[in-house]
Amino acid sequence: MTGGAALRQKLAVMEILPELEMGGVENHVIDLSNFLSAQGHHVMVVSAGGKLVSELHGPEHIKLPVVSKNPLSVIAASLMLAREIKKHKCQILHAHSRVPGYVAWLAYKLTGVPWVYSAQACYSHNLGIYPLKKANCLICVSNTVKEHLKDYLPPKNCVILDGAPEVEERWHPENDGVVKFIFVGRLVKIKGVHTVIRALAQIQAAYNWRFDVLGDGPQMEELKALAQSLGIGEKVIFHGFMNSPHEWIARADCLLFPSTTEGMPLVLSQALQIGVPVLASDIPSVREVLPDGHLIETENPVAWAEAIDKYIKSGLHSYDKVPEIQTFTKMARMIEDVYYKVLQSEDK
Repeated sequence: MTGGAALRQKLAVMEILPELEMGGVENHVIDLSNFLSAQGHHVMVVSAGGKLVSELHGPEHIKLPVVSKNPLSVIAASLMLAREIKKHKCQILHAHSRVPGYVAWLAYKLTGVPWVYSAQACYSHNLGIYPLKKANCLICVSNTVKEHLKDYLPPKNCVILDGAPEVEERWHPENDGVVKFIFVGRLVKIKGVHTVIRALAQIQAAYNWRFDVLGDGPQMEELKALAQSLGIGEKVIFHGFMNSPHEWIARADCLLFPSTTEGMPLVLSQALQIGVPVLASDIPSVREVLPDGHLIETENPVAWAEAIDKYIKSGLHSYDKVPEIQTFTKMARMIEDVYYKVLQSEDK
């Protein structure tokens, strides 16, 4: 196959991730896989399964145990993946998350099929990310992630900012006298929801507000208990996982993003696309997409209370300078181009 042919032909691609449960990486892979399939590529999504498998429209799902960090499990999964690669005549692998990175690397050594890795976060520097150096190309979702992983970059690497799928909704707050704050994401400690709950408790008597929490995760019961203990349990509403949260975001008065660390927060791209005001943690990846005036010190309930109080009093109804928002289609096309360039390089 010549490089020119590689640039035009439809590809057989395997997208590999631990499982298809709720989360940003999972939604990213589903959206990317559906897009690539709609372009005519043969797309296979390899995971241990999960409730989001039904969201794949076009791609084939291959259930493999690519979630366990146990070395023997990784080797077994690599052998199984190698068989699937040969069976489906796969041309390129795309790993998302660290265990799939090991599995894809070992499968590459067994089959010679090139592999790409997407680094979605600032991973700890340990053996878990060793395979990144061996990838045919490493895609970083932000400049922050690339800088963090600079000692693990393979010769071919690039930054492709995550892009939120285009939605028709635009910001239309209900203006019913209740200030509606919203959080969208997985309920784990690094998302910082506990900081916002403590901040809201400090202003709870001064305003009529509600905090809608859209997401699931191991911290849910702990966060519910925290809200109750602070006397704001009736104002903090946990709705669980929402597969299409953009309608909720569009109706909110302000999106709160209190994470302590992120690779490239997709929900921020979606919020900017919709036009809803955002208050967010002052962390490197967020600085790449949000104006300084909207950033708040992480894990500081007092600073968050002050920012929320200021918002309620004056509003954040416009952004003076907002960087160009990465669209999902542009992002997906850039990833597709990476596949072709990797194959072209392999042909030389």
